[in-house]
Amino acid sequence: MSLKDKLLQELQQAMRTQNIAARNTLRLLRAAIGNAEIDAGRSLNEAEEIEILTREAKRRREAIDEYTPLGRQDKIDEAKTELAIIEEYLPRQMERSEIEILVRQAIAESGISDPSRAGDLMRRIMPQVKGRADGRLVSEVIRDLLTTSQ
Repeated sequence: MSLKDKLLQELQQAMRTQNIAARNTLRLLRAAIGNAEIDAGRSLNEAEEIEILTREAKRRREAIDEYTPLGRQDKIDEAKTELAIIEEYLPRQMERSEIEILVRQAIAESGISDPSRAGDLMRRIMPQVKGRADGRLVSEVIRDLLTTSQ
């Protein structure tokens, strides 16, 4: 069953149980996938659908970061609820320790030890963790490991 079909089933279930937060979030996700299919002129594969969900999750994390200093607890709670629903459909996210292992391996293979070349490491690692780790976390791990190795 495709992710789009699973979202439809879950949407129908949310409507039956009158789970408004799930209903609205699932509608939003289906619309985002539908719009991407229209733009592409074809059906998306699962990796592309996951990429869309990852982008939507990132938007919710950014919204939480934006609303926190403003003290908008209602918006923070809404974004956290949507994020939790979206994350149910994403692959398991990597732990910091797993990312550290990949970064250490990439540092050893490439010989990069200068923090100014962190972008080179990002380009090596991001394809390996695509959809399973947040880019900010990967960047933070790279910076931490490169600055401690000096």
